[in-house]
Formats: sequence, structure tokens, C-alpha cells
Amino acid sequence: SGIMAVPAALLAGWLARLTNDNAQGEYYLTDIVAMAVADGVPVVAHRITDALQVAGVNSPLQLAELERAHQLGQARALMEQGVRLADPARFDLRDDARTGARGELACGQDVEIDVNCIFAGRVELGEGVRIGAHCSIANARIAAGAVVHPYT
Repeated sequence: SGIMAVPAALLAGWLARLTNDNAQGEYYLTDIVAMAVADGVPVVAHRITDALQVAGVNSPLQLAELERAHQLGQARALMEQGVRLADPARFDLRDDARTGARGELACGQDVEIDVNCIFAGRVELGEGVRIGAHCSIANARIAAGAVVHPYT
């Protein structure tokens, strides 16, 4: 994948100069880079270190794979903070479907989360909270020491 940031004032002129004079008979947007250099416009490259940021999705399978990779990243970040996840591959932090707000899970010390739990919106888990398997918790604050039983 590639991303280009191009000065809007120059883009229309460069697009008009694109040709399909190549073996494939195709127009290549990347030809704009050569045009910018020829016109004396500075060109700067930036390498993305996280392939997930630019991964493409062309099928339901690819979408599911990308979502799982994103969720594993969320799980790793929580575990690095000390949260104990029974299985990081079976954890979901989702955006709030009603408001579109980014999913956020804030955890106190000594928190345990069992398998197949879904957290949506902003959720705060106090110190020592235990979340049982197969729970779905949205936009909630759970007090320190609370136990949320499975299938809640």
C-alpha cells in the first residue's frame, strides 16, 4: 500500500499530464512523484513500520484477519500494563456502536479477564476486578474488587 500527500494546487496539473504510454497501457498515479521532482517540488518518503496501518481489505476474510490482528494489539497493550487475559486471542475491545466513540478499556492493578469478553465504548475496571468468561460490558465503571460472573 502507498499513501501520497500532494499539494492540492499542483495536483490537477499533474493529473492532466499523466499518460498511459507504458507496456501495460495503464495510468500510474506514482508518476506524479517524477513530475514533482521535475518541477522542483520537494519529495519526502516516509516508511510505515506497522503494516496494519496500511493493510488493504478486499474480502470478508481479510477484514476478519485485520480485525483480529488489531484486537491482538489491544490485548498485548493491556497485558503489558499488567492485565491478565486468559487468552489474548479471545478478547475484543470495540467502538461504541451508538456514538462511534473509540473503544477504551482502563484497568486498575490486578485485573483478570477470562475468555470471549467484549468491551465496548469506555469501560473502567477498578483494582482487583475479575471478569468471567463470555461477558459483554459497554460504557461502564466497575468498582475495585468486583466480580462479574460468566455470561453477564
